[in-house]
Amino acid sequence: MKERILTLLLIITTYTLNAQSLISFKESKPLSILAFLKTASGSGDMSRTLAEYIVNNVPAEDKVKFTAVIQDYRNLGLDYSYTIPGYPDSRPRPRTTLDLIIIAAVQTKDEPDFMRRIIGLLPNETWLRLRKVMNDAAPYYDKMLGKPYAKAMGSQLAALQQYNTRLDSIFNKLNHFYGSTWSKDVPFTVAIYPVPGKRGNTTATPHSNSLVLAVLTEEKDYDMRVSVAVHEICHVLYGEQPLTLQTSMDRWFATSKDPNALFAYNYIDEALATACGNGWAYEQLSGKEDKTGWYDNEYINTFGHAIYPMVKEYIAANNQLDSAFVHKAIALFSNRFPVAYKNYQNLMNKVNIYTDAATQQDFGNINGVIRKYYRITSSYGSYPILESMQQLDQATGTQFFIVYRDHAANYKLLCERFRQLSSFKPEAEGVISFFDDQKRPVIILNAKDSSRIDRALAVMQRAGEVNSSKEFTPLE
Repeated sequence: MKERILTLLLIITTYTLNAQSLISFKESKPLSILAFLKTASGSGDMSRTLAEYIVNNVPAEDKVKFTAVIQDYRNLGLDYSYTIPGYPDSRPRPRTTLDLIIIAAVQTKDEPDFMRRIIGLLPNETWLRLRKVMNDAAPYYDKMLGKPYAKAMGSQLAALQQYNTRLDSIFNKLNHFYGSTWSKDVPFTVAIYPVPGKRGNTTATPHSNSLVLAVLTEEKDYDMRVSVAVHEICHVLYGEQPLTLQTSMDRWFATSKDPNALFAYNYIDEALATACGNGWAYEQLSGKEDKTGWYDNEYINTFGHAIYPMVKEYIAANNQLDSAFVHKAIALFSNRFPVAYKNYQNLMNKVNIYTDAATQQDFGNINGVIRKYYRITSSYGSYPILESMQQLDQATGTQFFIVYRDHAANYKLLCERFRQLSSFKPEAEGVISFFDDQKRPVIILNAKDSSRIDRALAVMQRAGEVNSSKEFTPLE
């Protein structure tokens, strides 16, 4: 299956040889409809502003049918994941069939072409259901976004396309800085989709040489918007570093004696993309440094700003990432976040999640609630808790449990693994946190039922950190 998926990835990714520019912008209606469906279905990596707009602008006469279309999309199951073996465990992000579908949507001409490109990626039954959902959603997209903002998006696209050839030099310098294997004859295509308004939350995601970029319909800061696209390209360059460099970077972080080195490693991809895209690329395009916040996350924003002078120095000197850069970056992170080891916001960045969910849909719903409160870049999920102990024994890093049924049985089993739980009662609602005998952070949310999980997460967020003198925080 892995070999088949990788072959299809090569087939559906468009390689336009001898292109005039290395980065180009376009519109794609299939991509826009997919983004519309993902946003309306509550996907955590989409624009909150667009999600609110959709909720507020579904015509009253369409609400029942529209809700049914969105539920059909949720039920599709497009996100099968796989990893490429042989790379450091800390480096590869799982790739998914949804990535391949999005690549096809970015590169496509129209809906029939899009559907042809993804034949074989999904079971034929699912492929047919996706085609129907896309066709069912198209009229709603046209009514709420496509037609009302067609002129505005045409203007936005024309403005962004003025940057096409201007980005070649920026890309070449960043490609060298990252030491990436990316070839200049494989250009990047950036497909944009609308978020109505002048201000608001927008998102962007990379999918090999195909990027998805939310664009505010009334915005004018095109230097900023293009720097966001460069940010996403940097993720691709990081992911496509040669195996030897990935292995070396993994070793540089792993052998550091700084207690925060692992956390710095967890954030280095985002910090580099932020410093290179929102920092350096923006300054190259606008002629001035952006003095505002670059990323809506304290750790990434602070770390990105901290390494920015070093990034500028390396790029100006035509140097590549090396061990000296990594060790200085670790020191900068540790200086700014000396107690990262116990801060929930940091500990939830990469996390093992165990819940009492009975189905994948239950787990997905709980995961969605968690992501309302915490930004998670990497997670492993397992359910139900009573069947997850084998995974727990092998897991490293943050161990996060959400108990909302089978309290007595769950606590009996957890007490066998964690002696620190012996003084807590299974029926007491609250947040429990401590470091276990393996020095792993353990966080347990104990709620009487699923309706209380949101409340428990709010209490956890307010508590802020693992506190050795106050291991239990009640929900009330």
